[in-house]
Parts: sequence; C-alpha cells; structure tokens
Amino acid sequence: MLAVMILSVGYLILRQVLQLIILTARGERANAVEVLVLRADARTAARERAQLALKPQPGTGDLAELVDHMADIGLPVEFTVEGPARRLPPGVELTVYRIVQEALTNALKHAAPTTAQVRLRYDDQSVRISVRDAGRTHGSGTADANRVGHRLIGMRERVGLYGGSLEAAGTPEEGFTVTTLLPLEAQQ
Repeated sequence: MLAVMILSVGYLILRQVLQLIILTARGERANAVEVLVLRADARTAARERAQLALKPQPGTGDLAELVDHMADIGLPVEFTVEGPARRLPPGVELTVYRIVQEALTNALKHAAPTTAQVRLRYDDQSVRISVRDAGRTHGSGTADANRVGHRLIGMRERVGLYGGSLEAAGTPEEGFTVTTLLPLEAQQ
C-alpha cells in the first residue's frame, strides 16, 4: 500500500515523500494520508489558479461558445451579428460578453423553459446588444416583470462605465428583453 501511495504522488519532492514514509512507519497512517491529500490539493489548486491567471478575459469572439454552452445546459439561443464586426477596447469587449452572459443566465434562471435570441449590432458609432427570452414574465407588463434586481443594477453600472445605457423590461407578449447601447466614438 505504501508503494502505491508513493507512486501516486510522484510529483512531490523527496522531502515530502520521506515525511510520508516516516509517518507511515510510525503507524500514523491516517496522518500520512492527510498530509498527502492536503499537499496534493494545495498543488492542484495552485496549478488551477495559475492557469486561470493566464487565460485572457472573454469578449465578443467568445459569444458563440457561450451560446453553445447555454444550449448544452437547456437554453436554446439564436445568435446573430449585424454590421461589420470590429475590434473593441478590452473593457468594452468584456462588458459585451458579461451583459450577454448575465442576461442569458437570468433567462435560464427566471424564465425557463424558454428560448432566447442574442443580437449584436455594430454601426459607425455604437455596438448594440439585445438579449430577449420568450419565457414567462409572471404576466405581461406587471411590476414583477419590470422589477430591477441586483444583477440588472450591476449590468447598468458596468455599461455606465463606458458611457452606455441599458434597458431591461418585460415584453408585451411573454418574455423579457435586455437592450444595451455602448458608444464607440468615446472609446477610440
């Protein structure tokens, strides 16, 4: 059993392996396993943090992957891009992605079962994001459908950093729409 434990922790440095052997030899098998698990967990966590730190922030180029992910977890999404796509400043790229991500998450959470449409429209002066779901709104036009929650406040604040605007409301039919306008001339 000791040989199996040593083989499974081949990445540990010699001192750690020796400590494990000493604890096991003393009959402190439980302590040895605990030391082993704690060190392996710490190294795995450190490796995962390092990988996340190196990963770039998401942007408009990652929206298709987000839409596919949402479809995989139960929210079919139609995604369209209108106008010539352009490179946006990194903060605006992240803002567009987060607005779509949050609006789709809200649709999945509050309007299920539903479908959604995401439209990204570029023009000379702005980028517009429209996310609409076809789910329930607890009755068309009710106060509950137009209630502003913490996540919508956060989205408005994020958009406001770039001089944009965000509107969120229930639709006349069933559903909910989040519409965002981010000006581009101030970003260039």
